[in-house]
Amino acid sequence: MPGLLNRIRKAVKTHSEESRAKKVSSTIKKMHDIESGIDKEIDAIYSEHSKPDAEIEAYFRTLGIRPTKDKSAIRKAYIVKAKDYHPDVSRIKNAEELMKGLNEAYSALMGKERLYAEHEIDEGRSVAMVEKKFIQVYSKVRDNDFEVFRGAVRHISSKDEFAGLVYSFTDWNSRFMKVRSMMFRGILLREKKLDKAINSCRAMLEKENDEEKAAQLRSCIEEATESMRKVKRFDSIAEEALQNAKAKIALIEQEQKERLYKAIT
Repeated sequence: MPGLLNRIRKAVKTHSEESRAKKVSSTIKKMHDIESGIDKEIDAIYSEHSKPDAEIEAYFRTLGIRPTKDKSAIRKAYIVKAKDYHPDVSRIKNAEELMKGLNEAYSALMGKERLYAEHEIDEGRSVAMVEKKFIQVYSKVRDNDFEVFRGAVRHISSKDEFAGLVYSFTDWNSRFMKVRSMMFRGILLREKKLDKAINSCRAMLEKENDEEKAAQLRSCIEEATESMRKVKRFDSIAEEALQNAKAKIALIEQEQKERLYKAIT
């Protein structure tokens, strides 16, 4: 009987450890998915200026990390991969080839002075890029609204109806907020999810006894914290860009508003 109880306890412990390991892996994957989503949202706003070149991206993939200008993170990733690929200790069949590729990626990235696109280096240029993108999107939305306005004008039967259409079309503040939501809502939602995921990882780390899993969680938290700093920096850039765009849009919209209001008075 004692032997049976010991086997049961061992089985329960093993199951518990496996469940915890799966939870850690799932949490880390979820964190990486959120970070990737944030990167894609920001990249879409910066458009063609957003990404490192293809060669640099390939080197980062070889190291198994997301693009970063932190050389210590690159070195750390290299050391981790080298332990897996080194021909003297690895059981992987093509370890020597993988190690050669790893060395190439590490040497190339450590030797480059510039790993990021322009917006990651020059904040003033970043603001200008976001401002330009916002005005482009706003202009498209306004053009669409104007076509709707023109179509509706053809079917009005009174001056009051025309006045209502003019008031609606010239409400550019509502249009501005609509475009703002279109461009930045996804980033804000993911930012909240990332913050929640970081707190979840920290709570798991406090209870984790396995050093390997704890190391994975710590590494994940470090990466996610860096992503959070990146998105906070973007929030600041976006806010300045929106203020600049609003000032320019206001001048154009006010002039249009005055012309249309003359038509209904």
